[in-house]
Amino acid sequence: MPHPITPTTPSTLTPPASEMPLLGYILSASLPKMRVPVAALHELATTTGYPTSYLPEARSVKPAFERATTEATGGAQGMVVTCPEEVAEEIKARFGTRPTLRLRLATIQRGQGKEICPTRHLVGEIIVPPAGDVAEQRRETTVARFTLKGGVIQVEQFPIRAFPRAVLAPVIGQVQADFAAFCAEIVDENALRAGLRDYLADLFGLMGNPRLGVYFIPVTAPDALEKLCGIQAFIQGLQTYVANGSSLTATW
Repeated sequence: MPHPITPTTPSTLTPPASEMPLLGYILSASLPKMRVPVAALHELATTTGYPTSYLPEARSVKPAFERATTEATGGAQGMVVTCPEEVAEEIKARFGTRPTLRLRLATIQRGQGKEICPTRHLVGEIIVPPAGDVAEQRRETTVARFTLKGGVIQVEQFPIRAFPRAVLAPVIGQVQADFAAFCAEIVDENALRAGLRDYLADLFGLMGNPRLGVYFIPVTAPDALEKLCGIQAFIQGLQTYVANGSSLTATW
């Protein structure tokens, strides 16, 4: 029956001579939902001897694009920005009060084909509640457009007097900085599983049922026990990042 791989040395995995001849090991590995920082993943791999060449890259840039553009612009509520003094005084002279300026994101365009890139529009709002004309109370216009293309965010700016480049620059800069950070922040369990399958296939000539997380490692495979111990240590080290209190398994 399978039992947890708990040894720290290959010798403890060797069966007694009185048992039937050992043909190999059946490894069962389970990786539940998790979020792992890329830097921590590389450090763990180096410590346990897991080849970094089988580590996944950061997860898809699309979630990072959505998150960066949303968080840097204030989320669903948007963000209030300072109105240039000259514009504020002109509006005050006309309506008796200074305006409120707000930036918010329009709906994301996901597209239906590979040629259509995800796009988000940054909308600038000029809000003057005392204005008698409803159209004067709230005016809005697109002041920037973020497009995800080739793994990077391309930015087009459409500044106006109320939203000049000096007002837009800090927001755009934060979007770009957050995007870079989020792209490097995490990988998920699916990418880790794929890397583990590739590593085992290259090491031992994959046998078993990888879709179920079950692998057969022949005892004749070079350094089988050492590699199993390294894989077990790597998987156990991921426990810190598992979501919702789930547990990792690595049994044989």
